[in-house]
Amino acid sequence: MDRLNDQDFATQLALFLNAAQNKVDEYNVRFIHLKGAAPLRVDGGIKWIKVVNPGSGVYVFINRDTGNVHKAASWKAPVKNNPRSNISDADYGASGVNWHGAVYLR
Repeated sequence: MDRLNDQDFATQLALFLNAAQNKVDEYNVRFIHLKGAAPLRVDGGIKWIKVVNPGSGVYVFINRDTGNVHKAASWKAPVKNNPRSNISDADYGASGVNWHGAVYLR
């Protein structure tokens, strides 16, 4: 996949974050103690964008070059093979995440 330009990447990232936050909020509303939980946060890097769910850890990593959404292997690194989705997809990459982070491969 071609590299996204910075403006397209920022737009697609914002749309992904909105879709992901909606999934987290839908889950949180079921549990009284999670209502009003802190929103997802973005920590930028040179190659990888780390999306963090405060209180539970790394939500996903997003490859800055391709827009691929990856599961976290640890706090500092993604699982580099098998991206779960891409922020340029029609659903902004929402199909690759659930309320806890990247979906497991089947």
